[in-house]
Amino acid sequence: MLAAAGHEYRFAIIYLLAHKPMTGEQLLRILKIRGNLFLHHIAVLRKAEIITCMKEGKHQRYSLKEKTFRNFPGIAADTPFWKDLTNA
Repeated sequence: MLAAAGHEYRFAIIYLLAHKPMTGEQLLRILKIRGNLFLHHIAVLRKAEIITCMKEGKHQRYSLKEKTFRNFPGIAADTPFWKDLTNA
């Protein structure tokens, strides 16, 4: 999950989708990147099960996959960094 989110465009997509689900056109307008590059980053995020996609007419609406983020604290909970962060 972290490797998939590690690219600046993919992190930006996650950040934007954390605010609200968006269509590909909305994301492209904000990110101002080429369509093929956008589709590449979307494919990486979908493969890592970070985002989900729903077809709405001619458009694709992307949103964060809740299960992935719900499980993240459990993955990191036993690390010293996470313990220090949550106890601060």
